[in-house]
Amino acid sequence: MGLNIMSIFHYSDKVKIYTYNSLEEAEHHLSLNLKNAWKDKLRSLSRILEIKVLNFNEHTEYCFLIIAAGFAGLIILRQIFHEFVSSLIYLYILLIALSAFWFQVRGGVSAALVSTLIFVAEISMFDSWPNRDVVMHTMTMRFIIYFFTGIVIGHQSATEKKLRKKIAFLSAHDDLTGFLNYRFSMEFLKKEFNLCKRHNKNLTIAILDIDEDSGKNKISAFLGDNDRLGKISDIINSGLRDTDVAGIYGGDEFLLIFPESSSDQAVKVLKRIRSALSEVKLPPEKETVMTFCAGLSYFSRDEESVNDLINAAEKALYQAKEKGPDNIVVYGNSE
Repeated sequence: MGLNIMSIFHYSDKVKIYTYNSLEEAEHHLSLNLKNAWKDKLRSLSRILEIKVLNFNEHTEYCFLIIAAGFAGLIILRQIFHEFVSSLIYLYILLIALSAFWFQVRGGVSAALVSTLIFVAEISMFDSWPNRDVVMHTMTMRFIIYFFTGIVIGHQSATEKKLRKKIAFLSAHDDLTGFLNYRFSMEFLKKEFNLCKRHNKNLTIAILDIDEDSGKNKISAFLGDNDRLGKISDIINSGLRDTDVAGIYGGDEFLLIFPESSSDQAVKVLKRIRSALSEVKLPPEKETVMTFCAGLSYFSRDEESVNDLINAAEKALYQAKEKGPDNIVVYGNSE
């Protein structure tokens, strides 16, 4: 998701719009335009370059072309010099490190192997070039450096990549249920709503409130038990389709998003979840059956914003609760 930042710095008659991949990148770009100290601008510039490099590895075909072009360029340089220039080893190490950074250990080892094969081929074919005997004596150490660089940097890159993915997941999801948190639930819903506005697709949402038909315990007390809440989220997740999305809406409420689905299709999914949830018996009595109330609303061309869709679902949920436990109400209809 790109971020549009409108910048009017240095432009009196126009407003320019720039698109960035993240809020952090946009903030650093804005910092360059502000009257900050040159050290702050230099720090922002270095961070922008770092973000660009980290994001570039998503384009694997371009990364591969750069590595291939680099090796081809080094072979050409060797032919130009007609001797074994020892300084070229640093350029080979740089390509190996770059391959490891972009493609982790596999890429680093592959680049080290390619560098080794190129070196062996050159010393075999060009035995009359200057400095051949010198580089022959350091051949073993050269190969060790190649593979050590590829493995170490590749491992560090893989670890950092996993860490970034974990941080990205935790920033978007609730760590207990695995559902999207409220902020990202709203962002996803707004995105789907805008798609419906442009392409006139179906979209249904449901606000789900779990209750107890016995009424012996308050739902807030139930949700205070992490194990039980985790069990509920597992049941909801298993009942959803691959295209459906579950999010946290409130302390005891969930927001379920059904892209390209009618209200009838969403109700079928909710009935499946309700059936699985009703089989859970709560301790200590082992007799209390879990049910839920749900309010649904579906996309209509008359709705101007996603808030209209949410307000309709909240009204339907209120109607469902008015009827008592274990009710599903579609805004404008009921069952």
